Amino acid sequence: MSIGVQNTNAALLALQTLGRLNDAATSGDAAAASSASTSAAASTTASPAIATGSIQGVSADGLGQASASLDRAASITDAALSAGKSVSDLLAQMKTLAGQVQDGSTSGDAANSSLSNLLQQISATISSAGFDGLNLLDGSATPSVTVGAGTSGQVSLAASNLSLGGSVITLASVSTMSTASAAAAVLNDVNTSIENVNQTLGQISDQSRQISAHASFISRLSDVLSASGDSTSTPTSADGAKLMALQVQQQLSLQGGGIANASPNVLLSLFK
Repeated sequence: MSIGVQNTNAALLALQTLGRLNDAATSGDAAAASSASTSAAASTTASPAIATGSIQGVSADGLGQASASLDRAASITDAALSAGKSVSDLLAQMKTLAGQVQDGSTSGDAANSSLSNLLQQISATISSAGFDGLNLLDGSATPSVTVGAGTSGQVSLAASNLSLGGSVITLASVSTMSTASAAAAVLNDVNTSIENVNQTLGQISDQSRQISAHASFISRLSDVLSASGDSTSTPTSADGAKLMALQVQQQLSLQGGGIANASPNVLLSLFK
C-alpha cells in the first residue's frame, strides 16, 4: 500500500511508528517460522506423534491406564509376598516343634496344641493375602489372572493355592504330633511344604520385579511425552500471539498515518 505523507509532526510520528512496527513484524515472522520449523524438526526426530500428545502411537491416556494397572498389580503381589513370607515363617516354627517332639523335649499334647494354633494362623494369613478383591494364594484366582482393562492396561499375574492339604502346602489341617512317629510324618510334610512355598514366593518375587521395572519405564515415558508436548507447542503459540498483536498495531498505525495526512488537507480546503 502507498500513502502520501505531509510534512507535519503528527504524520512524521505515524510514519516512524509504522516503520518500527514493520521491523518488529518482520522479526516476528522469522521467529514464528523458526519456532514452527524447530517444532516440526523435533516432532520428526522424536516421533511423528509427539505434537498430538503421543509417542510412537502411545497416548497419554494409554500410559495412565497402564500405570494404574501396574500400581494395582504391584499392590496385589506385595500383599501375596508379605503373606507368603509369614506362612514360610510359620512352617519353620512347625519344623522346630516337630524336632522337639522327636527328641522328647516337648510332649505330644503340648506339641499338638501349638501345631493347631500354627495351622490356624497359616489359614488366616492366606485368607488375608488379597488386595482389592484379588488373592493370589488362596486358590480363588485362576492360575493366570489378568489385572486392568484395555490392551494397554492389562497385566497378567500367576496365582497359586497355598491352602492346607493342597499341592503346595501338603500338611493337612488335622495333622497331629502325638508321638515321635507322627512328628516325623509331619516334619516330612513341613519340609516339602517349605520347599514349595519358597518356589511360589520366588515366582511372585520375579513378577514383582518385572512390574516395578515396567512401572519405572512407563513413568519415564510419560515424563518424555509431557516434556515433548511442552517444548513443541508453547514457543509456537507465544510467537504466534506476538505476531498477531504486531499486525493489529500495523493496521492502527496505517489508520493513524491517514488521519495525520488528512488534517492539513482539511485546513487548506477552507481557503478554496
